Amino acid sequence: MDWEQARNIWERDGSLRDLCVLDTTLADWDNLLCFLRESHFQLSYSIDGRPSTLPVRASDTFRENGSRLLVCRVGRITLNCHFFCPEEIEFDLDPLEIDGQAELTRLVQFMSEMGCRLKKEVLLTGENCPDQVLCSYDPEVGRIQFNP
Repeated sequence: MDWEQARNIWERDGSLRDLCVLDTTLADWDNLLCFLRESHFQLSYSIDGRPSTLPVRASDTFRENGSRLLVCRVGRITLNCHFFCPEEIEFDLDPLEIDGQAELTRLVQFMSEMGCRLKKEVLLTGENCPDQVLCSYDPEVGRIQFNP
């Protein structure tokens, strides 16, 4: 994706952006956790703000009480996963961290790798707006689709 084509997605509007994978199962979550552990991304996990060990199985994560947060650093981009529900994988990100072609390329690469690993479409949407798809990665087609 070209920075000039996608620049407006990242304009300051006071909201976050969401990376979503819909219709997920605990097996998809397990696959995601395995993918992240195998990656070069810097990961941290906390419960109620206290550092903790990221569980091996997603079912263990969803059984934990408290506010769970997985932070994944992709270059300078911080992706936050709050484990809201097993049926949807969601990471939020601050659009101000995507400030040029290099960071856009890193995010697109993350979306592509995650989509390929899960064999599911990855959507970039407005915050809490799953119907407002800004761009998507379809593993069957193998490319990012920009939605102006």
